[in-house]
Amino acid sequence: MTKFIQQQAQIYKAHLRGHFETDIHRCLATFNFETYQEESRKPYHLLEVLNEEMLAAKETVRYSVTDNQSILIVPLAGAIDCITASGTYFIHIEECYFFSASDGQGFALQNPYENRQVNYLQIRFKTTAELELALFSFDLNQRNEMLQVIEHPDFAMRIGIFDGRKEDVYIPQNKNNGIFAFVLNGAFEFQNRLVENRDGLAIDASETIEFESLAENSMLLLFECYA
Repeated sequence: MTKFIQQQAQIYKAHLRGHFETDIHRCLATFNFETYQEESRKPYHLLEVLNEEMLAAKETVRYSVTDNQSILIVPLAGAIDCITASGTYFIHIEECYFFSASDGQGFALQNPYENRQVNYLQIRFKTTAELELALFSFDLNQRNEMLQVIEHPDFAMRIGIFDGRKEDVYIPQNKNNGIFAFVLNGAFEFQNRLVENRDGLAIDASETIEFESLAENSMLLLFECYA
């Protein structure tokens, strides 16, 4: 790969995530969440919550929002029901569900399966512009490129799955925007930084970001938070 000038960056190692667990639910929090509070894990730009969660069969977990937020649910293994004031929405693999919630509003996530655990991401943004609730889909049969999933006035979301040793380039819309990458599977090298499974990487002040997949079927989630 090309040699780079090192930008301001922070790696969020997976094994240092906040850990909450009950008999039915497990939550691994990349950023500060509820009782998990660390100086190095403050929200990144508009990105306030990035939780990987597991929920047992036929169980439900409920949340109350304490600020105006936009919420994104991304299934990783199995499907999930998202229950909001407007109804219940079934979200499957290669889909994500986006909705807005005001201070004091609640929502619930429910495992629809009789005998299997589900795994999903719960992501929250502090946004200035509301987007109507929407179900987005993407096709991971398109390999070795970052696929645009959401284009919101405050952020963009992309996802990609890569063969081993494949390289790609991401060009932010503005060098002042914040870039946050989250490895869903495998490992990547970002401009001489190793980022492995379930690690996050924040990069500031970059005009071009090059990365390389280090394993077959490495999968990457990327957010660009607009300045």
